[in-house]
Amino acid sequence: CRISKLQIPLHKHPPRHRSQYPRQHRVHRPHIVVEPAMRYGTPSVRPALEKLKAEGVGQLVVLPLYPQYAESSSRSSIDKVSFELKAMGWAPRLKIIRSFHDDEGHIDAWVELMREKMPADSDAHVLFSYHGLPERHLKKSDPTGTYCLDGGEATSRESEARVYSCCDKALKVHCPANETCYRAQSLETTHKIAEKLGLPRERWSISFQSRLGRTPWIKPYTDEVIPKLVANGVKSLVVVTPSFVADCLETIEEIGDRARETFHEAGGVDFMRIECLNARPTWAKALSSLARSAEIS
Repeated sequence: CRISKLQIPLHKHPPRHRSQYPRQHRVHRPHIVVEPAMRYGTPSVRPALEKLKAEGVGQLVVLPLYPQYAESSSRSSIDKVSFELKAMGWAPRLKIIRSFHDDEGHIDAWVELMREKMPADSDAHVLFSYHGLPERHLKKSDPTGTYCLDGGEATSRESEARVYSCCDKALKVHCPANETCYRAQSLETTHKIAEKLGLPRERWSISFQSRLGRTPWIKPYTDEVIPKLVANGVKSLVVVTPSFVADCLETIEEIGDRARETFHEAGGVDFMRIECLNARPTWAKALSSLARSAEIS
């Protein structure tokens, strides 16, 4: 029986990265078929599924290319696959990889990239900037209904004083909410990368970018953190964006241009944006291993 690895890369998966997995390419073993698809864009999910069905695939592994789980990205992609499978009347054995925020291959790929780009003697502060989410999304994805947002509500008044102690606790004690908490998973990714790099706690920070509207989004905000870092004496800043596996508008323009400008206007001197994993061989290998580890027995 043939096994398929269906990737849901969305708009963050550029052609150069997709070339690591050409259409209907067999990864390592002849019975594994890979078909890329995009949640919003071309090639879309339905044609990819139709090709896989025509190939005689009986086992399907769905791998959204979002390291940290979020309702608006990971869940949306998974739901789209489920919708199309039902519409097609096709019911292959299904395995879904909801997140890979703590996958060692993924972490190692980031560590290798950062070591390569950062000077060995650098004393720069490292900012891990993740795509933001409205706080209400965390509340909605909390299976306990009482853990996320420190047990509070996603209101502007409560958000002002929120410290997110729930995320710190989730890293120390297993909690069902951590399996679907985007902020806690972002924090865990950061801790793992920083630990392997040997970065002391005072040399790194975490923030969230791309917020829209007036509704409370998860904090701290990248555009507010950067001036505060400069005010606290940071003159050299390195920014990485581990919620993206491939560069896009949010990394190239929002961080590479706007965050750089914010840093310099605040009095900062040296700014470096480290690109995403894109088509790095170590990341392609890690992705292949991640997909193969999910094979259905």
